[in-house]
This record gives sequence, C-alpha cells and structure tokens, in this order.
Amino acid sequence: MRGFFVIFLIHFFFASKAQEVITIAGLVEVVGAADGPALEATFNNPHGIAVDLEGNVYVADRFGHKIRKYSQDGQVMTIAGSGIPGDSDGSGLEATFNEPWGICVGVDGNLYVADTRNNLIRKISPEGMVSTFAGSGSFGGSDGQGINATFGNPTGIETDTDGNLYIADHLTHVIRKISPSGFVTTVAGILGSPGSEDGNGSNARFYRPYGLTLDNDGNILVADEWNHLIRKVTPNGGVTTIAGTGSIGHVDGNPGESEFNYPWDITVDDLGNIYVADGYNHVIRKLMPTGSIPESYQVTTYVGQSNATGSVDGFGTNASFNAATGIHFWNQTKEIFVADAYNNLIRKIIDIDRPTVAVQLVNIAISDPDNIEDQFFCFGTPMEFVASPDTLSNYTFYVNGQIVQNSSSPVYTADDIPVGHASLMVTSTSVFGLIESNTINFTVSEQLIEDFTADPLLLDSENDVSNFEVLLNDYENISYYWDFGDPDSADENVSELEYPTHQYTAPGVYTVSLIVENHTGCRDTLTKENYIIYRQNIKDSQIFVPTAFTPNNDGENDVLYVRGEEITSIEFFIYNQWGELVFQTNDINQGWDGFFRGKPASSCTYTYLVRAELITGQQEVQSGHVSIIR
Repeated sequence: MRGFFVIFLIHFFFASKAQEVITIAGLVEVVGAADGPALEATFNNPHGIAVDLEGNVYVADRFGHKIRKYSQDGQVMTIAGSGIPGDSDGSGLEATFNEPWGICVGVDGNLYVADTRNNLIRKISPEGMVSTFAGSGSFGGSDGQGINATFGNPTGIETDTDGNLYIADHLTHVIRKISPSGFVTTVAGILGSPGSEDGNGSNARFYRPYGLTLDNDGNILVADEWNHLIRKVTPNGGVTTIAGTGSIGHVDGNPGESEFNYPWDITVDDLGNIYVADGYNHVIRKLMPTGSIPESYQVTTYVGQSNATGSVDGFGTNASFNAATGIHFWNQTKEIFVADAYNNLIRKIIDIDRPTVAVQLVNIAISDPDNIEDQFFCFGTPMEFVASPDTLSNYTFYVNGQIVQNSSSPVYTADDIPVGHASLMVTSTSVFGLIESNTINFTVSEQLIEDFTADPLLLDSENDVSNFEVLLNDYENISYYWDFGDPDSADENVSELEYPTHQYTAPGVYTVSLIVENHTGCRDTLTKENYIIYRQNIKDSQIFVPTAFTPNNDGENDVLYVRGEEITSIEFFIYNQWGELVFQTNDINQGWDGFFRGKPASSCTYTYLVRAELITGQQEVQSGHVSIIR
C-alpha cells in the first residue's frame, strides 16, 4: 500500500575527507555575455576571479572584455565594460577593456583590474566608475608615477592589507608593486630577461609569471608559468623556488620532485595551504606546509583529473576542469572559487572536512511509512526529494554518490533511479558555507510490468471484443486493476483478472491502463494512450491534409499540418509543379508555413506525400494536392 511520510534528517559535520566541485555560474562551453540567473548566464573565457567581504564574486571576462559580478542571490550582472575592446574610462558599461586577465578587491573597496592587452591597471569604484590607475598604455617596464609607468601585458594582480598592489607583469618577466598613491616599482626580476634563477631583487629571474597572491606572512607567491615553478618573493625582494623541478609534468610529493604544467594562478587559505590552478594539467594542486624549517610543502592533487578536460562536478578527482585560469580562497566560507576559462564556467570547491551547518532533507514518496529503513519503490515510480530551507543556493543532489541534479532548485524528482539498493544525499551552500544532508537509503525494485497486449487492437461492429494479456517481471502475490477506458460501456469498464476481456460497443479511440501491486507494496502502472481503435469502416483513411491554406499571418490557417488522431509518426513531403522538394519533416507537430528558401512560396498548387504509422502499427501512405491562397 502506498503512503506518504516526511523524514527530516539533520547533519552538522561531515567527515568523508573529500573536496566537492560545484558549478555556480555559466553554461558549459557556451560563449556569450548573457546576464541573469547564474546557471543561465554565459561567459567568454572567464579569466581572473576575486571575492569581496559580502561574498560577491567578480570575474574578469577576458574575451568578453567585461567585468562581471556573481552575487549571493545567484544572479550574474555586468558591472563594467561595453564588450567592445578599448581603453576608455567612464561609467560602468560605457567604459572599455581589452582582454582583462586579472582582478582583485582592494582594501579601499575598489576593484583593480589587470587590463592585459591595454597594458594598464584600471580601477572600478563601488559606484561603477572606471578609471586608469597606472600605466600609459604603451608596452614596457618603466617604473614611475601612475600613467607615467609602463607594463608588458600584466596578468596577475593582488593587494595587501596596506593597499599596495602587486602585479605579475607577464611579458616583461618581472613582479611589480604599486603603492596606494599609484607609484610603480619593480620588486623582482629584470625587464625582458626570462630565466629561473633564485636570488634577491634584480638577481632573480622569472619566465612569464602569470598569477600571484600573498601568503599569511605577507610574502608574494607566484605561479611562474613558463618555468613550471611555484616561487616565493619576500617583502624585500628575495626570491626562492618552493615547488617544481622546472620540467613539464604532473608529479606530486616533495617540492623538489614535483612537476607542474603551466601553472596559471595561485591562492592561500587561512591555514597556510597553497592552491595552484595547474593550467594544462587541468587540476587544482595543493601545497600543504610540513612544519619543517626552512619551510617546506607536500604537493598533492586537490581536485580534478590529470590531463583530462571536462566540466564534471563532483568529489575530488571525479571532478574535471578545462584550463582553470583564476583561483581565489574566500575566508568567510573557506571555499575556493575558480574561473574555469575554457569551459566558460565559474566553479567553487568546498572542503567538506570543515564544519558545516544543518540542512533538512524531505522525502515525500515513501511506499511503506512503517518501514523507514527499507523503503521499496518500483522502477519508474515518481519520487520527489525536497531540501529545506529553500532559500539557499546551488542545491546538489546525489544518488549513489553521483550528481543527478545541480541547480538552484531545492526539489529533485526522478522516475529512473536504477534497480537495487540506493541512497540519496543533497548539499547546498550559503554565506555560511556548505550545508549538507544525511543519507536516505531505499530500494528500487525491478519494474513489475514488462508489457501488456490486446488482441485485436482494431475493432469493427462484427469483431468488438479485445482479449488482454500481461507480461510481468514478478509474479509473487500480484494484484491487478485494469481500466479499459470505456466508462459508458455496457460491459464492466474495470477488471481485477489477470487475463480479462472487454467488449467495446461504440466507435472511438480508447486508452487502457493496468495497475499491479506486489507483496512489498510496490505498485507499477502502465498506460497505453489511444490503444484500442473501434471504427465503423475499418478501411477509412486516418490521414487528413487540407486542400488549401492561407499563409498570410492572420492567425488562421497559416500553416499546413498533417492531422489524424491515430497517427504516431510521419514523413511529410511537399513538391512544387517542377517536382522540386520545397518542404519535409518527420515531426508530427511541424507543418509547412508556405515558405521556400526563406521566401514566401508562389500561390499555386503543390503535391504532398505522407507516410504515416498509426497507433495500431499500420503503415499508411497518402498523396494529393494542396493550394496556397494568399
């Protein structure tokens, strides 16, 4: 017997030792600039990423030439940039950028952007005003005040607590610093001299440094892209290599044995762990301090599949990326936000080793309310799972550990959960971090009804009795309930027999349903729409095509359709007077609108051909003529 029951499951800590990757904005590999609900918005190579104190995520949308914002209410909006490459200052969408790669949130509340192809550092005020903070726009590496300085494709940008900005000046191979007043100096490296040497200031060398961040001690950490190294720069300019051999590869372990493949960005959490967007390895690496002196790290793969591109959400190495270019740790929720550039997605990584708050999971489709631990469902039975509260964001439902739905909806419905023992779990997020549920366990039994048949399907006045037969997957203690779809019949419209018969006495098209239930309370239903046909003249054609139509956009008779209540599939062709094919479709709901090659077809007579399959399985062919009247 089917019942309804509500289970509330509350869980405060999760100890699975795993990290979860979730997509929070964008459509995978869809290029665009659409604002709106996050999972309907589109990006164009989102490159740099930053998060403010309120949890708003800012994205440097590189090829979109825009700065985008993802807010905690799940909306994406453009805050600056017209989308046309340029270097104009101004208000919001009136300003222009040229491939912005890096972005950070300043301690003064302004956004700072590495406007890469313009060789500029731009500033965006909280009100949306865009101005040039440093750089003349010319390619170079000269220090100086504000717009008197020059840059060489700046990419990485970060700020310290004093308001200083640090820049990875990509093509000049140096690390720059900009004071709060806008004065630019070179911290380490030599202009135009690539290399991998450690040392102090101008004695050190970099090779296309890409992203950078500051650790908890104020050191600059650099993803040194073409050296395939992770470097550290002290406040006085001392440069050391902290991980990587310099060879391209994907090797975890001790820092001096580890290998990277074009590391692109870097971030640090509150515990001093370093995370690297390891570009062409398509993974996020983690450098965990070992506590040794001098400081050393253990290198591991945090999330992602090595050398396997993809956009799969999930746990640990089950997740996948396609060239993650930007990465940012947000201290308030301990989450890591990722700009997944080639997927055109914004992702985040949740460390579920960390404490989390509670969530309630509601399952309202219990087959046996007295047996919560062993719930039985037939395969194909609709089930609904509801997470609460419903005011959170990005609910992710898992069946047997695999993501089945990742969206803003707190409701998951399914009728195709595989046969066998199953479990369901849901996670969500808020400004407080991950919210996840405990697990509901249940059993999905094999679908009881394999099929049922009737003989005959096509009736006339001399042969009006159908015999029904059912094919089951489970014959143990089965009860039957047939509905022949004929309530006005003189014969009984329902039956509880296994092999019933029914006499149809009036012409029509009838829908037949069968419900069966087994000893566990598992119930299965099979309905066949328009299954039995009773015609007074069994030879009548069931295809109807009008002889004329008027495609003049007046809302009446504008489209030529094939009609027939017994038709299940069609092939529909229209030819002109020269035998040229002007229209064809296999869609029963699609008709000819009177156009040919994008222009209105001539007002004349055309030939049609229809091949149709009826619900009885019969094949019918009909041809004729139809006229366009304009």
